[in-house]
This record gives sequence, structure tokens and C-alpha cells, in this order.
Amino acid sequence: MQMQLPPLLITSTITIADQQPVIGDPDERLRLTLVAIGKWLELEPEIQMVICDGSNFDLSTIMRTQFPQAKIECLHFQNDAALVAKLGKGYGEGEIINYALDHSKHLQAASFFIKCTSKVWIKNFSACLRYWNGRFICNADFSNVTKFKPYTLNHIDTRFFIVDKAFYRETFAQAYLQVNDPLRQTIEQCFKKIVLEKKLQGFILPIWPALAGFAGSTGEDYELSRLGIWKEDFKRMVLRWRSPLVAHK
Repeated sequence: MQMQLPPLLITSTITIADQQPVIGDPDERLRLTLVAIGKWLELEPEIQMVICDGSNFDLSTIMRTQFPQAKIECLHFQNDAALVAKLGKGYGEGEIINYALDHSKHLQAASFFIKCTSKVWIKNFSACLRYWNGRFICNADFSNVTKFKPYTLNHIDTRFFIVDKAFYRETFAQAYLQVNDPLRQTIEQCFKKIVLEKKLQGFILPIWPALAGFAGSTGEDYELSRLGIWKEDFKRMVLRWRSPLVAHK
């Protein structure tokens, strides 16, 4: 029996509040967001989407024009721009997710959801979804995986994850309040601290989620080469033997 698709929450900030974003032009940020949404719809035409923009940019008319057949719900509100600029984009992203959970009809009707940052899509999404564990599943960065020394969990990758709604509210909903990028306390580090404190297991994807698209703050192209993906998958194959953090089917 095929698993029912959860809604996809896309966190968006068209008008950026960061101090020095590489992709700062709102028109370019909008264009890249539309590209990513189109790619998601190519992968999963029937998916329900929630696009929540934290810069109070109303995407509803654009979505109806660009993707008239898609099931897209658009939300917008104003982040605390001063705190986002001071503390970092992770602070704003936490606000966006919580706002969406409180106001989205699609999310209110679902028990779990996919979260992905705008300008990004996951080329092997269906393969990732097969590892859903009923609570939380994500990617993470490790070091010393293939060396004869203790491995280290460096950070949780918050660009894309799948999470039970109640579990998110209980576990991660307040993580953004600890974000302070100037002190190197990013949202990725905040998530890492939580999963270690709670001793979570079986939540790391054993395959590399094949991200494509761009990072708005750095301009980085996320897509890896085939060799890069093979290396990441190899790390996770090793981690399956070494770490209880990695999920199994």
C-alpha cells in the first residue's frame, strides 16, 4: 500500500533581512523559488504545498498564474526583521514554521509534514520518504565516519526534513529562540543539541537526499556530482554499522 503524501511546507523569504545575502534581489529570489516549486510538482504532481513567506510577500496570485492546477496554499506574515538580521536566518525560519503550523489548513489536517527551504528541491524525494519512521527523519553532517576513531555529529541539516507535527511542536518548535549566528549558534546546531539531549535514534537518512537548487545566503549550488552523492551514500552505509542515529528500513 502506497503511503499518502504529507503536505510540503516551503519556507520562503522573498525580501531578505540578512545583512549580506549573496542572492538578495527579491526578483531573483522569487524566480529561484518558482523554479524549485515547479521541480517539486514535476516530482509529485498531486502534492499539497504550503508556501509561507516571512517577509510579508503574498505569493497567492503568482501561484495561481504559474501553477493553476497545483494544490498550493499561500501564507504570508512579517518576521521580526530586526531579530532575523541580528541573530540569523534560522531565527526567521523557526518563526515561519510555527506560523504555518498555526494558520495552514493543509498542515492542520495532516499528522506529519515535509519541510523544505525555498529555492531547493529533493531529486530522490520518493526514496527518502520510504525511510519515514513515524516521528522525524532528516539529513546530518558527520566527520570521521570512515576513520578508525570516534565519529562526530557536526550538525543537523534543516534544509529538508520530514516530521510528525506533534513531535515538532514538542521538540523543535522553540529551537529558533536559541539561534545566534554571530556566536555560531545556528539553527542546525540548535537541532543537534536537542537530538543529543533527547538521545534520539534512527532519525538520520541512510541515503543522501539529493538536494538541487541554491542557497540564498551564500549562492551555493547544492547539487552534488554523481561521485559526490556516491561518497555521501558510502558514509551513510558505514554509519549504519557504527551509529544508532541512522534509520533502517
